[in-house]
Amino acid sequence: MRLTATASWSMLKKRSQLLRQLRAFFYERKVVEVEVPILSPYATPDAHLESFSTLVGLPGMSKSQLGFLHTSPEYTLKRLLAEGAGDLFYLGKVFRNGDLSSRHQPEFTMLEWYRLGFELSDLIEETVAL
Repeated sequence: MRLTATASWSMLKKRSQLLRQLRAFFYERKVVEVEVPILSPYATPDAHLESFSTLVGLPGMSKSQLGFLHTSPEYTLKRLLAEGAGDLFYLGKVFRNGDLSSRHQPEFTMLEWYRLGFELSDLIEETVAL
């Protein structure tokens, strides 16, 4: 099992440029970037994904509380939409326990976005442009 960074400096610079371009794409379209909590008191309800768990020691609590690293920003983003947020995106880390292969790592960067009033064809066009 290899969980350490193995990318070359050249690859890290290319990744940085890609992240900058992704953000610029959405900023130009007035889509708001949001951060979501990475640590939650609840595991993912998705039967096909497994959350990482950890114990969280909180001031004033004699017993540590169980916490879970998020597997996706989906639930928080949808709550924001339900509260009236407009177009938004998340570009950041997510964690999935049990995923480790040449193509999957337990920690990875995910892009997820939501657009209000978009038809399927609009979303397809935006995805192709991205």
